[in-house]
Amino acid sequence: MSPDAAASVRTRLLRRAKASGESFELFLVRYACERFLYRLGASPLADRCLLKGASLLAVWMQDPYRATRDVDLLASGASDEAAIRETIETICRVPCVEDGITFDLDRLAISPIRPEEKYSGQRAVFTAHLGKARIRMQVDFGFGDAVASRPEASELPTLVEGLPAPSLRVYPREVSIAEKFEAMVTLGRRNSRMKDFHDVWALSQAFAFEGPRIRRAVADCFERRETPWTPELPDVLGTAFYEDDAVQARWAGYRRAGDFREPPPEALGTVGERIRSFLGPVREAILAGGPLDGVWPAGGPWRAEPQARGEGRDD
Repeated sequence: MSPDAAASVRTRLLRRAKASGESFELFLVRYACERFLYRLGASPLADRCLLKGASLLAVWMQDPYRATRDVDLLASGASDEAAIRETIETICRVPCVEDGITFDLDRLAISPIRPEEKYSGQRAVFTAHLGKARIRMQVDFGFGDAVASRPEASELPTLVEGLPAPSLRVYPREVSIAEKFEAMVTLGRRNSRMKDFHDVWALSQAFAFEGPRIRRAVADCFERRETPWTPELPDVLGTAFYEDDAVQARWAGYRRAGDFREPPPEALGTVGERIRSFLGPVREAILAGGPLDGVWPAGGPWRAEPQARGEGRDD
């Protein structure tokens, strides 16, 4: 690594952080994750991993509404600790001297994620360096799940102009929505993943969705995860859930603790109304065994007439 490259990158990141009002430390984490993903996309393992989670927000939006401090991947192949260690080492060996980043794997730690669940995974924690700056890296690998929709090849934007951009396969938006909805239905009032509610609200605000595609993604996800459809309305599509004191306290805590460019609504009920409006008709169509025609324009509501591609920030 060239010391000059690291110093130059640090200066440009600091300038961007000051201009945005966001913390420099957060920019360092975002940058290190970006450069890890570049190496993944340039490695022989690129076809074995799909990018998922909040890192996708940088693919879908110029200015993501919330920050993330880790990398979330759906992986295929062996999932034992030795295989994950070899995967991390292979990715981190890919050279990119001009980005100034190096990865220290001397203390690479790997631990299981949700070993009691059907779709478990492995978490890798290690250190990245940009000059003298030490950056904690966390990469989560999920296994056992599958994506019925065809993954999309995408190029991630770079924080520093002129560097080679990460190029890799990513989750379609509809699949991301479907998995969050399935988790909401399954967990009910035990759900502490308030970021999922934020994401569904924000994505349905920012993008258009075609009825047949979102219906297919949701139906495939529930079938794949063996989650039954029942006549009883799930908590997430009712009103009592959003009025529950414990759930509202979780939402308030999430809003206080989050790194948001655009914070979610203060009233959880507002988020609930959007989720009911957006995903309620999807559930009804699947229960009835019928189609879901029409389109959800950015911000809703569902409408029957077709929408030109590009409207509602969907191009």
